[in-house]
Amino acid sequence: MPSENAEKPRKYLYEVDLLRVLFIFSVIATHVTTKINEAIPNDTFASQYLFATHMTLHFSRLGFMFVSGLVIFLNYYAKKLDVWRFWRKRFFGIIWAYLLWILIYTSIQAAIQNAPATEFWRTLTKNWLYGDDFYMYYVIVTLQFYLVFPALRWLFKRFNHERLLVVSLILQLITLTLIKYVIPSLDTSHWLWWFREYGYNFFTYQFYFVLGGYVAIHYQQVMSKLMTYRHQLTVAVGVLGALTIGVFGINRHVLNRTIDQAQNVHQPFVLFYAVVVIAWTMTIGMSYAHARESNRLPKWVVNAVSFGSKISFGMYLSQTVILTTLSALLSRISVDSWLLLATVPVSLLVVFGLTYLLSGVLYRTPKLSV
Repeated sequence: MPSENAEKPRKYLYEVDLLRVLFIFSVIATHVTTKINEAIPNDTFASQYLFATHMTLHFSRLGFMFVSGLVIFLNYYAKKLDVWRFWRKRFFGIIWAYLLWILIYTSIQAAIQNAPATEFWRTLTKNWLYGDDFYMYYVIVTLQFYLVFPALRWLFKRFNHERLLVVSLILQLITLTLIKYVIPSLDTSHWLWWFREYGYNFFTYQFYFVLGGYVAIHYQQVMSKLMTYRHQLTVAVGVLGALTIGVFGINRHVLNRTIDQAQNVHQPFVLFYAVVVIAWTMTIGMSYAHARESNRLPKWVVNAVSFGSKISFGMYLSQTVILTTLSALLSRISVDSWLLLATVPVSLLVVFGLTYLLSGVLYRTPKLSV
């Protein structure tokens, strides 16, 4: 049976600050490229290029979930857990923000569409119950993680950690294989929502939370190993990133999948790609922490990363404001598809910067900070 005491990391892990910023940046990058591609005709090379390369960003949500598992296990594994207090702080601590932001977004949407009151309340209720709008899937999954965390913690206290990780990986591979190769041929219309909309199901992502827990418990050991192989990880990220384009091509032209199915995040290859990217990103975070502690970074960089870490969840909630503005602008201009493709880097930086600023203002606003 594993020891009751987790391996204790440093008092404050500055690398986690950068992890949060990098993963929210990648999440926003995923959504920005999607918005721009929606403005480009599908039969153009620019659109096909964005479709083909979109999978390279699919580590983003998985990395965000890994960090959630890492942070919760770092904070709650070693000490005695008061389950009800944990749920009050974590579960109920974010659900109000979830309800508030959906109310705001649904109200704006109804005002733009001039929807009658009955339709507004019906849509609001649906959005609150299912979170199937405004990128709220992460919040739904995180709430489920908070509910099952006491059970996951008990499993780590009770069983061998490496075996747990292997079992979790096997279950994840089975789940992804079913999603990719079996479910597309089934009629799921009569399934319960939680199974039909598997992107909102905790068990679709369980491995990333378990992996976060494992890394948290064995932090120094894992980080030492990752830093030893950081150069190999850099090469692996480049190779696997390039291979995602090949996987997309196979999905489209060999397996005859739709574009959405071909670039779906829920497939076995993406699991291995995401794990490698997460490991590589952690080495970047560790390098940042070393540079920070030796005072080799400008103060504004340190402050920007530190504050960005604090508002990363708020950025996730508020990104829809800026992304919707981007969509509105794109719908009102008529430019060559190549020019739109060329604007992706600038659009990403602008959207990320404005989301950062908006979340920063809200963070400093009493009763609105998240």
